[in-house]
Amino acid sequence: MLSKQEEIVICVLKNIKNVPKTKLLKLLYLIDREAVRVFKRTLTGFRYYRYLYGPYTIQIEDVINSLSLGQYITFDYRITSSQREVYLLVPEKKAREYKLKTISKEEMDLIDDILERYGSKRLDSILKEVYGFEEIKNAEFAEEIKLGGN
Repeated sequence: MLSKQEEIVICVLKNIKNVPKTKLLKLLYLIDREAVRVFKRTLTGFRYYRYLYGPYTIQIEDVINSLSLGQYITFDYRITSSQREVYLLVPEKKAREYKLKTISKEEMDLIDDILERYGSKRLDSILKEVYGFEEIKNAEFAEEIKLGGN
């Protein structure tokens, strides 16, 4: 059985398909930010820090590696039209067919709402909005971002 963190990542990838890790992280942050508002806790349990492309959590690396080793996702390397290197996380058949077990209906509704609002947005648009949040602006570089609840 997958962890809740892994299931949430799979849920995002099933809805958006090939997503760069930076966009995945921002979507997870938005999901957790909204979850703190609604449920008074994050869904992932991640601790986010302000970094260059923050918010960032080192915990995502273990989740991605576990999903890769379990053959739920693969990585696709591409060069964008602006000549930037991008690694996309690609859901495999195993992920696309996976039945979620740890996410409640209320949590799924929240995730669906965030993905509907932000999933099709360009990364630069999401970054601009996220970087405008007070908790991001108030955090020093490498400092934990205070979401509340956790």
